[in-house]
Amino acid sequence: MEVLMITQDMNVLREGSVEQSMLKEYAQDVRRLVVLVLNTHGDHYKPQKISDSLWIIPCNSWFKIMCPFSALSIARRELFFQGRMQTDVCTGQDTGLAGFSAWIIALSFKRPLHLHVQENLFSPVFIRGSFYNWIRYRIARFLLLSADGVRATSEGIRAALADFDTPLADRVVVTPDLIDTHAIQDEPLRVDLRAKYPQFTFIILVVAPLTKSQNVQTAVNIFAKIHHAYPHVGLVIVGEGPQHKHIIRLTHDLNIAESVVFEKPNNNMTSYYKTAQVLLVTALYEVDSKVITGAAAASCMIASSKVGIVTEIFEHDVSAFLCDPEDIQTYVQPILKSIHIPGLREKIRLNGMLAIMNRSDTNKSAYIKTYCDSWQKAIDLGK
Repeated sequence: MEVLMITQDMNVLREGSVEQSMLKEYAQDVRRLVVLVLNTHGDHYKPQKISDSLWIIPCNSWFKIMCPFSALSIARRELFFQGRMQTDVCTGQDTGLAGFSAWIIALSFKRPLHLHVQENLFSPVFIRGSFYNWIRYRIARFLLLSADGVRATSEGIRAALADFDTPLADRVVVTPDLIDTHAIQDEPLRVDLRAKYPQFTFIILVVAPLTKSQNVQTAVNIFAKIHHAYPHVGLVIVGEGPQHKHIIRLTHDLNIAESVVFEKPNNNMTSYYKTAQVLLVTALYEVDSKVITGAAAASCMIASSKVGIVTEIFEHDVSAFLCDPEDIQTYVQPILKSIHIPGLREKIRLNGMLAIMNRSDTNKSAYIKTYCDSWQKAIDLGK
Protein backbone atom coordinates (compact mmCIF):
# COMPACT_ATOMS: atom_id res chain seq x y z
CA MET A 1 0.00 0.00 0.00
CA GLU A 2 1.30 3.45 -0.98
CA VAL A 3 -0.25 6.45 0.78
CA LEU A 4 -0.32 10.18 0.05
CA MET A 5 -1.03 12.15 3.25
CA ILE A 6 -1.93 15.86 3.33
CA THR A 7 -1.46 17.74 6.59
CA GLN A 8 -1.26 21.29 7.97
CA ASP A 9 0.89 20.16 10.91
CA MET A 10 4.33 21.69 10.35
CA ASN A 11 5.75 19.71 13.28
CA VAL A 12 6.17 16.76 10.92
CA LEU A 13 8.93 18.76 9.20
CA ARG A 14 10.97 19.02 12.41
CA GLU A 15 13.57 16.34 12.97
CA GLY A 16 13.09 14.66 16.33
CA SER A 17 9.50 15.88 16.77
CA VAL A 18 6.80 13.59 18.14
CA GLU A 19 4.75 14.02 14.97
CA GLN A 20 7.62 12.96 12.70
CA SER A 21 8.31 10.01 15.00
CA MET A 22 4.74 8.77 14.50
CA LEU A 23 5.04 9.11 10.71
CA LYS A 24 8.07 6.82 10.86
CA GLU A 25 5.93 4.25 12.66
CA TYR A 26 3.19 4.44 10.01
CA ALA A 27 5.76 4.19 7.20
CA GLN A 28 6.97 0.85 8.54
CA ASP A 29 3.54 -0.65 7.84
CA VAL A 30 3.23 0.56 4.23
CA ARG A 31 5.36 0.36 1.10
CA ARG A 32 5.61 4.13 0.88
CA LEU A 33 4.17 7.13 2.73
CA VAL A 34 4.45 10.53 1.05
CA VAL A 35 3.44 13.49 3.23
CA LEU A 36 2.60 16.88 1.70
CA VAL A 37 2.70 19.69 4.26
CA LEU A 38 0.51 22.77 3.61
CA ASN A 39 2.97 25.43 4.71
CA THR A 40 3.60 28.90 3.31
CA HIS A 41 6.76 30.43 1.87
CA GLY A 42 7.35 32.35 5.10
CA ASP A 43 8.19 29.03 6.78
CA HIS A 44 10.25 27.59 3.94
CA TYR A 45 11.47 23.99 4.21
CA LYS A 46 13.24 21.58 1.89
CA PRO A 47 11.84 18.14 0.96
CA GLN A 48 13.05 15.43 3.32
CA LYS A 49 13.69 11.76 2.60
CA ILE A 50 13.39 10.30 6.08
CA SER A 51 13.69 6.68 4.93
CA ASP A 52 13.12 4.57 1.82
CA SER A 53 9.41 4.45 2.72
CA LEU A 54 8.87 7.99 4.07
CA TRP A 55 9.08 11.26 2.17
CA ILE A 56 7.96 14.62 3.60
CA ILE A 57 7.45 17.41 1.04
CA PRO A 58 6.54 21.01 2.01
CA CYS A 59 4.33 23.02 -0.34
CA ASN A 60 6.09 26.34 0.40
CA SER A 61 3.09 28.13 -1.12
CA TRP A 62 3.02 31.94 -1.26
CA PHE A 63 -0.43 32.11 0.34
CA LYS A 64 -2.35 29.67 2.54
CA ILE A 65 -5.32 29.71 0.19
CA MET A 66 -3.05 28.51 -2.63
CA CYS A 67 -1.78 25.47 -0.69
CA PRO A 68 -4.30 22.97 -2.19
CA PHE A 69 -3.22 23.91 -5.70
CA SER A 70 0.46 23.77 -4.75
CA ALA A 71 -0.18 20.29 -3.34
CA LEU A 72 -1.89 19.25 -6.58
CA SER A 73 1.07 20.56 -8.59
CA ILE A 74 3.57 18.67 -6.41
CA ALA A 75 1.51 15.47 -6.66
CA ARG A 76 1.43 15.77 -10.45
CA ARG A 77 5.17 16.46 -10.64
CA GLU A 78 6.45 13.96 -8.07
CA LEU A 79 3.90 11.13 -8.03
CA PHE A 80 2.30 10.93 -11.45
CA PHE A 81 4.28 8.94 -14.00
CA GLN A 82 3.88 5.93 -16.27
CA GLY A 83 0.37 7.23 -16.93
CA ARG A 84 -0.90 6.79 -13.38
CA MET A 85 -0.80 8.19 -9.84
CA GLN A 86 1.78 6.18 -7.90
CA THR A 87 -0.18 6.09 -4.63
CA ASP A 88 -3.18 3.97 -3.70
CA VAL A 89 -5.07 6.44 -1.49
CA CYS A 90 -5.12 10.17 -0.63
CA THR A 91 -5.70 10.95 3.03
CA GLY A 92 -6.44 14.40 4.50
CA GLN A 93 -5.60 14.92 8.17
CA ASP A 94 -8.60 17.20 8.68
CA THR A 95 -11.88 18.13 7.01
CA GLY A 96 -10.64 21.64 6.25
CA LEU A 97 -7.74 22.74 4.07
CA ALA A 98 -5.93 19.38 4.20
CA GLY A 99 -9.11 17.45 3.46
CA PHE A 100 -9.98 19.79 0.59
CA SER A 101 -6.46 19.35 -0.84
CA ALA A 102 -6.76 15.56 -0.58
CA TRP A 103 -10.16 15.72 -2.32
CA ILE A 104 -8.76 17.73 -5.23
CA ILE A 105 -5.88 15.28 -5.71
CA ALA A 106 -8.07 12.20 -5.30
CA LEU A 107 -10.58 13.59 -7.81
CA SER A 108 -7.89 14.62 -10.31
CA PHE A 109 -6.13 11.26 -10.30
CA LYS A 110 -9.14 9.00 -9.55
CA ARG A 111 -7.85 7.74 -6.24
CA PRO A 112 -9.83 6.83 -3.08
CA LEU A 113 -10.28 9.64 -0.56
CA HIS A 114 -9.66 9.09 3.15
CA LEU A 115 -10.35 11.75 5.81
CA HIS A 116 -9.44 12.22 9.45
CA VAL A 117 -12.13 13.68 11.75
CA GLN A 118 -10.85 14.83 15.14
CA GLU A 119 -13.77 16.86 16.46
CA ASN A 120 -17.54 16.71 16.33
CA LEU A 121 -18.24 19.25 13.60
CA PHE A 122 -21.93 18.27 13.63
CA SER A 123 -22.58 19.37 17.21
CA PRO A 124 -25.13 22.24 17.34
CA VAL A 125 -22.83 23.95 19.86
CA PHE A 126 -19.99 23.88 17.32
CA ILE A 127 -22.13 24.98 14.36
CA ARG A 128 -23.63 27.93 16.26
CA GLY A 129 -20.25 28.91 17.69
CA SER A 130 -19.32 31.24 14.85
CA PHE A 131 -19.74 31.90 11.15
CA TYR A 132 -16.30 30.34 10.63
CA ASN A 133 -17.51 27.16 12.37
CA TRP A 134 -20.57 27.09 10.10
CA ILE A 135 -18.30 27.32 7.05
CA ARG A 136 -16.14 24.47 8.40
CA TYR A 137 -19.30 22.43 8.98
CA ARG A 138 -20.52 22.95 5.40
CA ILE A 139 -17.13 22.05 3.94
CA ALA A 140 -16.92 18.95 6.14
CA ARG A 141 -20.40 17.82 5.00
CA PHE A 142 -19.35 18.02 1.37
CA LEU A 143 -15.99 16.28 1.85
CA LEU A 144 -17.33 13.48 4.06
CA LEU A 145 -20.01 12.56 1.54
CA SER A 146 -17.21 12.21 -1.01
CA ALA A 147 -14.94 10.12 1.23
CA ASP A 148 -14.35 6.41 0.70
CA GLY A 149 -12.99 5.99 4.21
CA VAL A 150 -12.96 8.02 7.44
CA ARG A 151 -10.89 7.83 10.57
CA ALA A 152 -12.62 9.21 13.70
CA THR A 153 -10.91 9.75 17.03
CA SER A 154 -13.86 8.76 19.24
CA GLU A 155 -17.09 6.77 19.24
CA GLY A 156 -18.96 10.01 19.88
CA ILE A 157 -17.73 11.42 16.57
CA ARG A 158 -18.63 8.19 14.81
CA ALA A 159 -22.17 8.41 16.23
CA ALA A 160 -22.45 12.02 15.02
CA LEU A 161 -21.34 10.94 11.53
CA ALA A 162 -23.92 8.14 11.57
CA ASP A 163 -26.65 10.64 12.47
CA PHE A 164 -25.54 12.83 9.60
CA ASP A 165 -25.42 10.03 7.01
CA THR A 166 -26.14 6.41 7.97
CA PRO A 167 -24.10 4.79 5.15
CA LEU A 168 -21.13 6.93 6.17
CA ALA A 169 -20.89 5.10 9.50
CA ASP A 170 -19.91 1.91 7.65
CA ARG A 171 -16.88 3.70 6.24
CA VAL A 172 -15.65 4.95 9.63
CA VAL A 173 -12.82 3.38 11.63
CA VAL A 174 -12.40 4.64 15.20
CA THR A 175 -8.81 5.09 16.37
CA PRO A 176 -8.30 7.54 19.27
CA ASP A 177 -5.18 9.68 18.91
CA LEU A 178 -2.17 7.97 20.41
CA ILE A 179 1.07 9.80 21.06
CA ASP A 180 4.56 8.34 21.35
CA THR A 181 5.15 9.10 25.03
CA HIS A 182 8.83 8.23 24.92
CA ALA A 183 9.38 10.62 21.99
CA ILE A 184 7.66 13.40 23.96
CA GLN A 185 9.77 12.75 27.03
CA ASP A 186 12.96 12.66 24.96
CA GLU A 187 12.16 15.79 22.95
CA PRO A 188 14.60 18.56 23.95
CA LEU A 189 13.32 21.61 25.81
CA ARG A 190 13.07 24.53 23.40
CA VAL A 191 11.09 27.01 25.50
CA ASP A 192 10.92 27.25 29.30
CA LEU A 193 7.74 29.07 30.33
CA ARG A 194 9.11 29.62 33.82
CA ALA A 195 12.16 31.41 32.43
CA LYS A 196 10.06 33.25 29.82
CA TYR A 197 7.63 34.53 32.47
CA PRO A 198 9.68 34.72 35.70
CA GLN A 199 7.02 36.90 37.35
CA PHE A 200 4.84 33.79 37.71
CA THR A 201 5.65 31.15 40.34
CA PHE A 202 2.84 28.86 39.16
CA ILE A 203 1.76 28.66 35.52
CA ILE A 204 -1.64 27.50 34.29
CA LEU A 205 -1.69 26.64 30.60
CA VAL A 206 -4.67 26.70 28.20
CA VAL A 207 -4.16 25.32 24.67
CA ALA A 208 -7.31 25.67 22.58
CA PRO A 209 -8.93 27.61 19.74
CA LEU A 210 -10.60 30.73 21.11
CA THR A 211 -14.12 29.64 20.20
CA LYS A 212 -17.36 29.31 22.15
CA SER A 213 -17.17 25.52 22.15
CA GLN A 214 -13.75 25.56 23.84
CA ASN A 215 -15.21 27.78 26.57
CA VAL A 216 -11.96 29.61 27.30
CA GLN A 217 -13.87 32.42 29.03
CA THR A 218 -14.68 29.93 31.80
CA ALA A 219 -10.95 29.19 32.09
CA VAL A 220 -10.38 32.92 32.63
CA ASN A 221 -13.05 33.03 35.34
CA ILE A 222 -11.48 30.01 37.03
CA PHE A 223 -8.09 31.68 36.88
CA ALA A 224 -9.49 34.88 38.41
CA LYS A 225 -10.66 32.94 41.48
CA ILE A 226 -7.25 31.26 41.81
CA HIS A 227 -5.44 34.55 41.27
CA HIS A 228 -7.46 36.18 44.05
CA ALA A 229 -6.18 33.56 46.49
CA TYR A 230 -2.69 33.22 45.02
CA PRO A 231 -1.56 36.45 43.24
CA HIS A 232 1.69 35.02 41.84
CA VAL A 233 -0.08 32.58 39.52
CA GLY A 234 -0.04 33.22 35.76
CA LEU A 235 -2.26 32.10 32.89
CA VAL A 236 -0.77 31.38 29.45
CA ILE A 237 -3.37 31.00 26.69
CA VAL A 238 -2.15 29.50 23.42
CA GLY A 239 -4.73 29.84 20.67
CA GLU A 240 -6.48 32.08 18.17
CA GLY A 241 -10.11 32.53 17.21
CA PRO A 242 -13.20 34.76 17.12
CA GLN A 243 -13.44 34.99 20.93
CA HIS A 244 -9.99 36.59 21.26
CA LYS A 245 -11.12 40.20 21.83
CA HIS A 246 -13.95 39.12 24.12
CA ILE A 247 -11.55 37.14 26.31
CA ILE A 248 -9.08 40.05 26.46
CA ARG A 249 -11.90 42.36 27.62
CA LEU A 250 -12.87 39.79 30.24
CA THR A 251 -9.34 39.77 31.70
CA HIS A 252 -9.53 43.57 32.07
CA ASP A 253 -12.99 43.42 33.61
CA LEU A 254 -11.69 40.93 36.18
CA ASN A 255 -8.52 43.00 36.84
CA ILE A 256 -6.21 40.11 35.94
CA ALA A 257 -4.93 41.33 32.56
CA GLU A 258 -1.34 41.68 33.81
CA SER A 259 -1.32 38.03 34.83
CA VAL A 260 -2.72 36.64 31.57
CA VAL A 261 -0.53 36.09 28.50
CA PHE A 262 -1.83 35.31 25.01
CA GLU A 263 0.33 33.43 22.51
CA LYS A 264 -0.28 32.19 19.00
CA PRO A 265 -0.16 28.43 18.29
CA ASN A 266 3.43 27.35 17.72
CA ASN A 267 5.66 24.33 17.27
CA ASN A 268 6.95 24.18 20.86
CA MET A 269 3.96 22.77 22.69
CA THR A 270 5.85 19.84 24.24
CA SER A 271 8.16 22.35 25.92
CA TYR A 272 5.12 24.29 27.15
CA TYR A 273 3.61 21.15 28.66
CA LYS A 274 6.89 20.31 30.36
CA THR A 275 7.29 23.72 31.99
CA ALA A 276 3.70 24.59 33.00
CA GLN A 277 2.31 23.33 36.30
CA VAL A 278 -1.20 22.51 35.07
CA LEU A 279 -3.07 22.18 31.78
CA LEU A 280 -6.56 23.64 32.11
CA VAL A 281 -9.29 22.31 29.78
CA THR A 282 -12.82 23.77 29.89
CA ALA A 283 -14.19 22.51 26.55
CA LEU A 284 -17.94 21.86 26.45
CA TYR A 285 -18.19 18.83 24.16
CA GLU A 286 -14.95 17.95 22.38
CA VAL A 287 -11.24 18.50 22.88
CA ASP A 288 -8.12 17.91 20.82
CA SER A 289 -6.98 14.64 22.34
CA LYS A 290 -3.38 15.33 21.30
CA VAL A 291 -3.33 18.25 23.72
CA ILE A 292 -4.49 16.06 26.62
CA THR A 293 -2.25 13.09 25.85
CA GLY A 294 0.71 15.30 24.97
CA ALA A 295 0.49 17.22 28.23
CA ALA A 296 0.07 14.08 30.32
CA ALA A 297 3.02 12.39 28.60
CA ALA A 298 5.10 15.50 29.30
CA SER A 299 4.17 15.13 32.97
CA CYS A 300 1.92 18.17 33.23
CA MET A 301 -0.97 17.93 35.70
CA ILE A 302 -4.40 17.89 34.01
CA ALA A 303 -7.55 19.68 35.20
CA SER A 304 -10.20 19.01 32.58
CA SER A 305 -13.88 18.84 31.78
CA LYS A 306 -15.16 15.31 31.13
CA VAL A 307 -14.91 15.40 27.35
CA GLY A 308 -13.45 13.25 24.61
CA ILE A 309 -11.12 10.52 25.82
CA VAL A 310 -10.42 12.15 29.20
CA THR A 311 -12.65 9.83 31.23
CA GLU A 312 -11.27 6.80 29.36
CA ILE A 313 -7.71 7.56 30.48
CA PHE A 314 -7.82 9.35 33.82
CA GLU A 315 -9.33 8.77 37.24
CA HIS A 316 -10.55 11.77 39.22
CA ASP A 317 -8.29 12.80 42.12
CA VAL A 318 -5.85 10.04 41.17
CA SER A 319 -4.35 10.86 37.76
CA ALA A 320 -6.18 14.12 36.92
CA PHE A 321 -8.84 16.49 38.20
CA LEU A 322 -12.06 15.84 36.24
CA CYS A 323 -14.27 18.89 36.63
CA ASP A 324 -17.57 20.49 35.64
CA PRO A 325 -17.41 23.68 33.51
CA GLU A 326 -20.82 24.64 34.91
CA ASP A 327 -19.32 24.76 38.42
CA ILE A 328 -15.97 26.55 38.40
CA GLN A 329 -15.32 25.63 42.04
CA THR A 330 -14.74 22.04 40.88
CA TYR A 331 -11.64 23.47 39.16
CA VAL A 332 -10.67 26.16 41.65
CA GLN A 333 -10.56 24.05 44.80
CA PRO A 334 -8.35 21.19 43.55
CA ILE A 335 -5.94 23.53 41.72
CA LEU A 336 -5.55 25.71 44.82
CA LYS A 337 -5.04 22.59 46.88
CA SER A 338 -2.32 21.44 44.49
CA ILE A 339 -0.59 24.83 44.82
CA HIS A 340 -0.50 24.62 48.61
CA ILE A 341 0.32 20.90 48.72
CA PRO A 342 3.14 20.20 46.22
CA GLY A 343 3.03 16.50 47.09
CA LEU A 344 -0.55 16.29 45.78
CA ARG A 345 0.46 17.97 42.52
CA GLU A 346 3.38 15.57 42.19
CA LYS A 347 1.11 12.57 42.73
CA ILE A 348 -1.50 13.68 40.17
CA ARG A 349 1.21 14.64 37.68
CA LEU A 350 3.07 11.33 37.89
CA ASN A 351 -0.09 9.22 37.91
CA GLY A 352 -1.34 11.07 34.83
CA MET A 353 1.95 10.39 33.04
CA LEU A 354 1.80 6.71 33.99
CA ALA A 355 -1.82 6.45 32.84
CA ILE A 356 -1.01 7.74 29.36
CA MET A 357 2.19 5.66 29.16
CA ASN A 358 0.33 2.48 30.06
CA ARG A 359 -2.31 3.23 27.44
CA SER A 360 0.31 4.03 24.82
CA ASP A 361 2.63 1.09 25.48
CA THR A 362 -0.27 -1.36 25.58
CA ASN A 363 -2.07 -0.17 22.46
CA LYS A 364 0.64 1.29 20.24
CA SER A 365 1.12 -1.61 17.83
CA ALA A 366 -2.62 -2.27 17.62
CA TYR A 367 -3.26 1.45 17.12
CA ILE A 368 -0.83 1.70 14.21
CA LYS A 369 -2.32 -1.41 12.60
CA THR A 370 -5.87 -0.04 12.95
CA TYR A 371 -4.76 3.35 11.59
CA CYS A 372 -3.24 1.71 8.51
CA ASP A 373 -6.27 -0.60 8.18
CA SER A 374 -8.47 2.50 7.82
CA TRP A 375 -6.43 3.45 4.73
CA GLN A 376 -6.82 -0.06 3.32
CA LYS A 377 -10.56 0.07 3.96
CA ALA A 378 -10.80 3.29 1.94
CA ILE A 379 -8.87 1.63 -0.89
CA ASP A 380 -11.17 -1.41 -0.87
CA LEU A 381 -14.33 0.72 -0.80
CA GLY A 382 -12.99 3.08 -3.45
CA LYS A 383 -12.47 0.37 -6.06
